[in-house]
Amino acid sequence: MKFVSLRFRVTAWSAGFLAIALTISSIAVYVGVRQFLTLSVQRTLRSMSLSIETMFLSQWGRKGESWAVGETRESFSGSADYFVRILHAGTEAYRSTDLRDSALKIASVSLPADDFQGFSRFRTNSGVDVLEYVDHYTAPDGEKFVVITGAALNAMNRVLHSLFLVLLAVCPCVLFLAALAGYVLFTRPLKPVSVLTEQAENIGRGHMGERLPVPATGDELQRLANSLNRMIDRLEEALDHNHRFSADASHELRTPLTIIRGELEQAIQEPGLTVAAMDGIGSALEEIDRMSQIVQSLMAVAYLDSGEQMETISVQLDRLATSTIEQMQLLAEERNLTLVGESMDCVVVNGNPTRLKQVIVNLVDNAMKYNQSGGTVRVCVMARGNHAVLQVADNGPGIPETSLPFIFDRFYRADKARSRSTGGMGLGLSIVKAICNAHNADISVTSSEGSGTVVTVEFPLAQAISAAPFVYAHANSQAPRL
Repeated sequence: MKFVSLRFRVTAWSAGFLAIALTISSIAVYVGVRQFLTLSVQRTLRSMSLSIETMFLSQWGRKGESWAVGETRESFSGSADYFVRILHAGTEAYRSTDLRDSALKIASVSLPADDFQGFSRFRTNSGVDVLEYVDHYTAPDGEKFVVITGAALNAMNRVLHSLFLVLLAVCPCVLFLAALAGYVLFTRPLKPVSVLTEQAENIGRGHMGERLPVPATGDELQRLANSLNRMIDRLEEALDHNHRFSADASHELRTPLTIIRGELEQAIQEPGLTVAAMDGIGSALEEIDRMSQIVQSLMAVAYLDSGEQMETISVQLDRLATSTIEQMQLLAEERNLTLVGESMDCVVVNGNPTRLKQVIVNLVDNAMKYNQSGGTVRVCVMARGNHAVLQVADNGPGIPETSLPFIFDRFYRADKARSRSTGGMGLGLSIVKAICNAHNADISVTSSEGSGTVVTVEFPLAQAISAAPFVYAHANSQAPRL
C-alpha cells in the first residue's frame, strides 16, 4: 500500500470522517440508552410511590397502621432491585427487606432531609449506586407521610457497561471493514487515472505524436485527458521549433565557416606575411575549427532529438567497450592516466554501433579530461536484471552537488570540474544524453567533490550470452576526439 497514493488519501479521509461519525453515534447511543434506563427507573419509583399513597396510606386512619403496613409489605416485599421506606410522624413506620443480589443494606442508607422532595442519586459506602425518590404525602384524614422508593442501579450499570464494551469492539471493526472496502472499491473509479498515468509515462519514449486516449465519460476524467493532450501539443510544438532552430542554425553556419576557413588557409600562404599576422590567422583558424566542432555537435544533437529512427543491430557492448578502451589507451598515456576495463560481462544490446561508441568515447574522454594527473579511469560493463549497464568512473576532483542537475544541459560547465581551458565545448554530455534517449537508455551521474565521478548508463538488454574474461590488447591507434 502506497501511503502517498490518491486512493490511500481518499480512503484515509473517508475513514477519518467515518470514525468521527461512529464516535458521535456511539456516544449518542450510549447516552440515549442511559437516559432511557434512568427515566424507566424514575417512572417505576414514582409509580410505586403513588400506588402506596393512593391504595394504602389513604386508608391509614380508617383501617389502621397494621393494615397499611401489611398491605405494603405484601405488595412490594421481595423485590430484587427496589425498596420502600415509609416515615410517619418522624419515625420509620415501614422498611422493606434488603435487596437480593446486592450489597446494599437499606438500614445504612441515610434518611433524606425533612424538606427534600424529588429524585436523588448517590453511591453508598459499599459502592452501590442508588436512585431514590422522596415524596411528601398528606392523607385525607390529615396524617402526614414521607414515602421513599429507591432502586439499586447495579443491573442498569451492567447493561451500560456491556453496551460500552460492544460499542468499543464493534466500532473499530466496522471502521476497519469500511476502510478496507473503500480502498478496494476506489480501485475501479481510479483505474482510468492509473491507465492515463502509465500511458503518459510512455509518451515521447518511442516517437513523438502519441496522445492519451480520451474516455467518452463526459466527466472530469475526459476533460483532464483533453487538457493533457492539448498541453502535449504545445510542448511538442515548442520542442519541434527548438529542434528546427538548432538544425537550421547549425546548417546555415556550416557554409560560412567553411568559406572563412578556406579564405584564411589561402591568406596564410601569401608571401610576405609578418609573424604577428600569421599568428593571428592561425589563431582564427583554431577558433574556426572549434566553431565547426560546435556546429557539428549541435547538428548531431538536433538529429538525435528529432526522433528519427536510427539503423540498429545487435551490438555486443562489452566488446565495443573493450575495443574503445584499446583505442584510447595512447590518449590516456599522454595525459598520465591509467585506463582500465573491469568486470566486462558479455551483454548484447540493440543499437547503432557508431552512436554507442560515441557514448563510450565521450564518457571516457570526459573522465580523462577532468581527472588529475596520475589518476585512474575505470570502465565496467555488466548485466543487471533486464538491463546492460555501462559504468565509467574516475577519481578526479568530482562535480559539485549543485551542478549535478545541469550537467546534461547544452554548453553548461560546472565551476570547478568544467572549464573552457580543458578544451571542452559543454556539448559532450548533451550528445551522450541524446544518444541514450534514442536508445531508450537511462543515464545517471553520482559524484562528490574530491572523491571522483561515476556515470552509469542502463540499456535495455537484448540478449545475454555466456560470460567471457576481459582480454586487453595494446592498440597503436588513437581514438577520435568527439
